[in-house]
Amino acid sequence: MLPVYIENRTFLERFRDWDLDPTDVWHWALDTAQYYLNAFGPWGYVIVFVSVVIALLSFDITHSMTSLVLAGVIRSVGSLVFKSIGLVLALVFQLTHSAVIARARDAIRFWESRLRKSEPAEDA
Repeated sequence: MLPVYIENRTFLERFRDWDLDPTDVWHWALDTAQYYLNAFGPWGYVIVFVSVVIALLSFDITHSMTSLVLAGVIRSVGSLVFKSIGLVLALVFQLTHSAVIARARDAIRFWESRLRKSEPAEDA
C-alpha cells in the first residue's frame, strides 16, 4: 500500500516506511501512465516514453542496455530518414534529368538556327 502523508515526518522517513511491493509499484506506474495519456493525449505517450527512458537510465543495472537500445533506434531512424531523402532526391533528379537535357538540346537547335539565319548566303 502507498504511504499516507503524515505532516510530522520527513520525506526520507516516509520513503523508508513505504511498502515496495512490486504489484503496488506496478499498479501505481500504470495509473500514472494512464493519467498522462488521458490528460495530455498524444503528447502523453511522449511524456510516458521519456519518463521510462529516464527511469531506466538512472539505474546502473539497466543504463548500458537502455543506452544501447536507444542508440540502435536512433541509428535505425536516422538511416531510414537518410535513405528516404536519398530516394526522393534520386527520383527528382531522374525526372528533371530528361527535361534538362531536352531543354538544352532545344537551346542548341535554336542558337544553331539563328546562327544559320545570320550567316550570309553563299553565292554559287
